[in-house]
Amino acid sequence: TGALDKEEFSFFSGKYDQLKNALPYSAIMSAFRQAVMQLVISPSLANHRIMKKWRTQLKTALGQNGQLIIDVLGQELELVIGKQKPPVAVSADEALLRFLETFMAFVRTLATPYHKLTFFIDDLQWADRASFMLMTQLLMNPNIYFIGAYRTNEVSEGHPLFTTFAEVKKRTKVHEINLMPPAETQLNVLCSDTLKCEPTYCAPLTRL
Repeated sequence: TGALDKEEFSFFSGKYDQLKNALPYSAIMSAFRQAVMQLVISPSLANHRIMKKWRTQLKTALGQNGQLIIDVLGQELELVIGKQKPPVAVSADEALLRFLETFMAFVRTLATPYHKLTFFIDDLQWADRASFMLMTQLLMNPNIYFIGAYRTNEVSEGHPLFTTFAEVKKRTKVHEINLMPPAETQLNVLCSDTLKCEPTYCAPLTRL
């Protein structure tokens, strides 16, 4: 994670909660907190040269708005970029635009041709509209791979998920996989593997 000069892949995940869908970006920020934590605990950061390189690149990208990202990702980021000044007060619309621009600058620093990021976000049917707006921008980054899962029976035609898909498909590849219920033989393999027993022994459980 810290070398910055060889190709690496990192995997992070997040999950939307039906009871917390009013909290903007929750699953995305959860995934990026993992990315920051991985950066902080990376053994390579014990190397002063690598730490200085990360700090320089991140501080350059974030400019005077580093505290905005610390506020949403946690104090761990402060261990890398140091203490930051409070952001200048602006209007609500300007604050949103500033946050999105700063966050995308942060993402471009982490996701590079040598350090690609893969995200799995679950339960997209409960994601907020702000998250879909941010996802659209994230998916334009060629160094980010995104895997999303949602329940088809819980989204209607007007759901913002489909609007996001339509917009993203104009600019990049999107592969859709419809997961069907497992066959009994497949379910039996899952049960026997989970319970560490012979398939014939757990067949009654499989049928149930």
